[in-house]
Amino acid sequence: MSEKLKICPMLTGKEERKALCIGQGDVVIPTLRECLKEHCSAYVITGYGQGHCNHYHSDVFYEEELKD
Repeated sequence: MSEKLKICPMLTGKEERKALCIGQGDVVIPTLRECLKEHCSAYVITGYGQGHCNHYHSDVFYEEELKD
């Protein structure tokens, strides 16, 4: 199993995409970034390489299920 980081609602950004044709308008898409782990003040190491977010009261890692 591989582990992935969760995204953090506090780390938002934006991605601007230009329109393909004139008159359609540009699009701005909000984006979320992955957890900063040890660089965040709300992150606490709980053991075995796992972490916990004190701000959102959740685990930082989640495990992906293997697909058969």
